[in-house]
Amino acid sequence: MGRSNFAKRQGLSEEAQNTLGSDLICPAWFPFSVEAKNYADSPIYHTIITGDDPKLNHWLGEACFDAKNFGKIPLLFFKTTRKGAFVAFPTTLLDNSVKPTHSLQYDEFTIVGVEHFVKHKEYFRACALQLPKIIEWLDTSPRVAQLIKFVDDTAAKKKKAK
Repeated sequence: MGRSNFAKRQGLSEEAQNTLGSDLICPAWFPFSVEAKNYADSPIYHTIITGDDPKLNHWLGEACFDAKNFGKIPLLFFKTTRKGAFVAFPTTLLDNSVKPTHSLQYDEFTIVGVEHFVKHKEYFRACALQLPKIIEWLDTSPRVAQLIKFVDDTAAKKKKAK
């Protein structure tokens, strides 16, 4: 039911739509929309640090699209072979109690190792209380709109190429 299958939600109950609204099947009460990726060589880390990574932008766009349409908080889990496993989430979720010692700021997102996310799972579980703030951010952030447009433009180019 994520971005590429969003139209298929017609006729499903709201609970089924919410449960299937991300790459992982989650209970309806779960406040996150989870996008999950596993690649051998993407994203290219020097482009994340020095500028813009198209692959990461696409993944974040998918995560934001799904989260926005299902009223959830976007999370992107990605693993790159021999480089590690990471989580990207809206920076607005962070407060002083969980400031990661090792993280990367990418636009309006913070990227941490999965181990940091797991270590602070209780904090992230409590992020459900911030859902209204995240929904507002998803609706008003120019960067989120840009990421979603990037995904739409990429899909249109692929469709046209066929």
